Amino acid sequence: LRFDAEDGALVFEALSPGGGGRNSVFEKDGGDVRTIVLDRAVFYVFENCGDAIAAWTANGVEFSLASSYSTEELESIIIEAYGGG
Repeated sequence: LRFDAEDGALVFEALSPGGGGRNSVFEKDGGDVRTIVLDRAVFYVFENCGDAIAAWTANGVEFSLASSYSTEELESIIIEAYGGG
């Protein structure tokens, strides 16, 4: 699912796990991975090739949100989506 706005874009993906219980591997730049814990969900936020990425799992499904916004803006979007934390 892709959402385009005048100031940026968001791409949402949900991946059903395949056999063997393997998780996806995400590429990232040399920066740190930031962790956001909201309710019982743990979000991993990082950069790759200039895009901000968030990855998390829920109920056995792996999700990712890629954005042309900064990692700080993506973190704010996630926090606001959960009712402000």
